[in-house]
Amino acid sequence: MAKLIGRRYQYTKDYKTTPYLGPNGREEKRLVYVGKWINPLNDEAELKRIVLVSRLLVAASLIAFIFAMFILPPPTEGKWFLLPLVTAVFPLAYEVMAAFRLPNKKEKMERINFDKSFIRLKHSSVICIVMVLLSALGLIVYWALALFGVFEPPAPFAAGDALYALGVAALAAASFIIYRQMKLVRTEELENSTML
Repeated sequence: MAKLIGRRYQYTKDYKTTPYLGPNGREEKRLVYVGKWINPLNDEAELKRIVLVSRLLVAASLIAFIFAMFILPPPTEGKWFLLPLVTAVFPLAYEVMAAFRLPNKKEKMERINFDKSFIRLKHSSVICIVMVLLSALGLIVYWALALFGVFEPPAPFAAGDALYALGVAALAAASFIIYRQMKLVRTEELENSTML
């Protein structure tokens, strides 16, 4: 439990409150960042390309996910390989949140901003790959068992099943490329000159 609480408040030491004189003459407090800065080492053009490619791939991931979810022909009862893909909606949602937080230009970043953009996108893409691969493996096992007569599927293999496999493959590929893009980001930590 202490570890969970510690993770929740892991950025609190990066900020300090400091008093200042407000416009109405009263003393007020403001939050100042005193933690280490994360400085991207990639040049401006390369970082912009990484951010643009990553955002486009997140959009492609969403399209591939929606395509796979709605192309699978009914009935879907008993098609348990769909469950891991449905679960992939959570890492995909985190990918979208991270993509919106990616910086539009090269600048030093607060640790929370770096973690909630680049790191979150990297981790979410890995989880998405795992979920999608489980779904693909489930699809192969499902139709292999049906082929060998272990059970009778509710409907024969159709073009929609093949298109589902294509959508799953596209989603896995997009997530993998996102992961590779995040690996291209090089950083250094800079001491904060703010003294409180």
